[in-house]
Amino acid sequence: MNWFSRTPVHQRVRTFFNSVLSHNRLAHAYLLYGAESAGMSGFALELAAALNCQSETERPCGQCAACRKTARLNHPDVKYLFPAPKAVYDTPKKFLELLKYRAEHPYRVLPVGGTQNIPIDAVRGLKDEAKYAPFEGGYRVFIIEGVESMSREAANSFLKLLEEPPDRLLLILITQDIHALLDTIRSRCQPVYFPAPTMEQVRAILLKEKPDAEISDALIASMEYNPDRILHALDHPEESFAEEATQFLRGAVSGNWTILHPVIDKVLQKKDKQILYRFLDALTHWLADAFHHALIAEEASLFLETEAEASRRFAEAYTRLDYDNAMQLIHNTRAMLEQNARPEMALSRLAIDLQNTIRAAR
Repeated sequence: MNWFSRTPVHQRVRTFFNSVLSHNRLAHAYLLYGAESAGMSGFALELAAALNCQSETERPCGQCAACRKTARLNHPDVKYLFPAPKAVYDTPKKFLELLKYRAEHPYRVLPVGGTQNIPIDAVRGLKDEAKYAPFEGGYRVFIIEGVESMSREAANSFLKLLEEPPDRLLLILITQDIHALLDTIRSRCQPVYFPAPTMEQVRAILLKEKPDAEISDALIASMEYNPDRILHALDHPEESFAEEATQFLRGAVSGNWTILHPVIDKVLQKKDKQILYRFLDALTHWLADAFHHALIAEEASLFLETEAEASRRFAEAYTRLDYDNAMQLIHNTRAMLEQNARPEMALSRLAIDLQNTIRAAR
């Protein structure tokens, strides 16, 4: 049997599950952990499909009725939970809309805002479902994305299902923060680490969503091999923040806060962290274009064509700039924001750090 031959997953993970399924050594619960970009939610659906696939040669085949139902998340033996605000779980229509999004975009971040958790009622619903044998396939598969977001009450209730799992039930838990889980949950699962995706893996994921798009290796690398960030940039070119990046760097170099403040205010206006991340991507692309001009003195830019003249002049003015260091400052700012640093302070600190780094290159 050929397992996961078409699945865009790291070879280490593919080899592990190939061995598990080939030797019939499936555990009752797996804890998939890694970075947001590692493709864990997409693989969880592929594993669910593989267990109930009807093909005799390749699993998941993607063609049989079981695979198609799993891909649409309407297979009666496959259940999927994810963290969301209380209003989502209280409104079936909203929950089903997000479930549909997950099915259509298995490797992207769910567009859920607000305070998110997995409520105890949702866990109780899973426990009730677990009482039944598989309806159609060989296995029932329950997938819980963002399992660390369970309330304490929900986690304790879920623990009982982990301790006494029924036959023919597989639990797949997904987390980006394995240390945020209760020790009692971690200890009852087989942990599987998902490494950062390779260029080949990212390209395979992008091909599923954008088969006709031309995507350079430089763009993938600049977005830190994160398929969701790349796809969003392709879907929303109007949100490139190209002009804002130019103004921010101009203000940073000159130390002119009358230039910086309007840019920072615009980026933070909607209080949306994803918009803030896209602005940081624009800064990275701007500096990457300047580095490109410095290396080969071309007129064209790799990323922000509208700012080509500005980035070319910048490259000519700061010939000794350590571009790696400057881009690392942007990366560090993103890491601070992911740890819930105040956005205004993070961007102000970035402006000051960039000023010091760039001025030293004169």
